[in-house]
Amino acid sequence: MVCLVLVFGRLARPCGWLYIDGCAIRFREAAKCCGGTDMLPEDGPTLNPILALSRAHARGAHVGRHSHARAQLIFLLSGAMRIGLDDRVFSVPPGQAAFLPGGVPHAADYTERSAVRVAYLDPAAFPGLPGESAVLPLAGLLRELVLRAIALDPGTPWSAADARAMQVLADEICRARDLAPGLALGRDARLRRVTEALVADPADRRSLPEWAATAAVAERTLARLFLRETGLSFARWRSRLQIARAREALAAGRPVTQIAYDLGYASPSAFTAMFTRETGQPPHLSRATLPGAEAGSPSFSLPEIPRG
Repeated sequence: MVCLVLVFGRLARPCGWLYIDGCAIRFREAAKCCGGTDMLPEDGPTLNPILALSRAHARGAHVGRHSHARAQLIFLLSGAMRIGLDDRVFSVPPGQAAFLPGGVPHAADYTERSAVRVAYLDPAAFPGLPGESAVLPLAGLLRELVLRAIALDPGTPWSAADARAMQVLADEICRARDLAPGLALGRDARLRRVTEALVADPADRRSLPEWAATAAVAERTLARLFLRETGLSFARWRSRLQIARAREALAAGRPVTQIAYDLGYASPSAFTAMFTRETGQPPHLSRATLPGAEAGSPSFSLPEIPRG
């Protein structure tokens, strides 16, 4: 899968990047405006302490494990994104934003065609930024401030008004509450073998005894590892994973019946019972409350790659 990074939100600018299987490949013209370095634009020197970018990712795109010196706030105008950290994984639907402190290794998967906006913040300029990763509600003010940051010309020093607005952006990140701590994967190698396999295939219906045999560990030991390292029983952990995937699919407009079978359930009623038990409402009602689900995800086209 290939997705084009729109540097500074303008395809016409000569500095651009292609992501191919998680690797960054610079256009030939990029060396002229990125100082001839091999670093990504967001990791190079910038005139202002916030650099905001627009990106488009194809469905199924994967960006491999990496980190940035700057903190970043990522939100989707449309699509679905899943972020994997060293110890946990979480989903980010439209209407929410992921905050990652600088230096945090992470990978990203886009399960739908996604229009993404990212703000990179210099932690030296904003020392009060959170020290932990989080999923934040993208309220009106925070969203509009990120869009304003994207509209700013990165080659022009901020005006006093722009600087005040960007300080408010950092303040809003600090004030926002974490909506989803994410699903812990555990640190024990035996537990990780199970959790990582289920993250890769949530439809796998193997029981706890079967997973214990796969991980070469006693069933009771595996059960204790789940409780100790994730805070959840095996059954609750798997349900939480499936709910996260179901919400991604609901936001994309997929039918409940399809979601149930995709997650390995024998019938839609069995899936609906689990979803209702864990969330307090059935899937069809949950769909109506998901950000952006009312009108569906807006469509967009991947821009053409410049020639030359």
